[in-house]
Amino acid sequence: GKSGEPHMDFALWMRQSGQSFGIAAYQGIAVLNGEADAPVKDVAYRVRQSFTRALERVMGEEARVAVALLLGERDGLSQQEREAFETLGVAHVMSVSGLHVGLLGGLLLGVMRRLRVRRVLRLPALAVFLAGYCALTGFSAASVRAAVMLMLTLLAQLASRRPDRLTTLAAAMLVVLALDPLQAWSAGFVLSFSAMLGITLLLPPLTRLFARLFPYPEKSHPLRYALGRLGRGALSLVSLAAQVGVLLPTAAYFHQLPLYGVLINLLIVPLAGTMLTPLCAITLLFSSVPLAGQALGWTASLLARLLLWLVAL
Repeated sequence: GKSGEPHMDFALWMRQSGQSFGIAAYQGIAVLNGEADAPVKDVAYRVRQSFTRALERVMGEEARVAVALLLGERDGLSQQEREAFETLGVAHVMSVSGLHVGLLGGLLLGVMRRLRVRRVLRLPALAVFLAGYCALTGFSAASVRAAVMLMLTLLAQLASRRPDRLTTLAAAMLVVLALDPLQAWSAGFVLSFSAMLGITLLLPPLTRLFARLFPYPEKSHPLRYALGRLGRGALSLVSLAAQVGVLLPTAAYFHQLPLYGVLINLLIVPLAGTMLTPLCAITLLFSSVPLAGQALGWTASLLARLLLWLVAL
């Protein structure tokens, strides 16, 4: 069963998961009708299973990392691996977050621009893709929030308006709670919106402070130049703002405050988010193409092993 008593409301967790009843067993159980005999009616589940098999075909054991990154399913990770991510305070990279949705949505927009898809068709195509992706992830709070914010931002840009981040964040919160009011008591909901609130409120002053401390120097000062490049690239300041935003909720929900996780995120998030997630998506797309699928799968599995090695280290 679920651990965490007496702090965890098991009945509330079941309702959030869409479970209306549970069965407790005190002896061995034999499953008489398996998946082959009683096929699952959930379309999203069947699609996730087919994606998982496609990734396993080209990535091998490391496909479990790709499935966690793309679909938010961490069952393939061992208990030791999950605990390592949680101890470092980087467990969020193994769940579908706004970064993942934004990257995949941006990747689709880039492909449509390359193919010269008409502008009037891009937004509906992106909306269909985001709705389908949110369904695959079980309409998690983070994925719905990111999808709504991305669509509102693009709509504002089409109307030649500059979108207000707090307004779009509030609108996304209303949509998430309209779909599932019980999300208000979910740790994922609170952490997702806390991270985005941290980015919205803290990123501008952090950017100004960094520019003052490390003005863009000439290449004749290698150390200062490297620091300037590092801070302005690889989502470093964005990751820092998000981590500060979730420090207190993390302490409240998980009863730990891994302060070094803020620094480790500056290394892990760019690797898992900006490099490995898009690569896994492209690998899935080309998994049926013989040579390209194998080459992409080998590269993705290599990066996945590097990520697991870094976390274990």
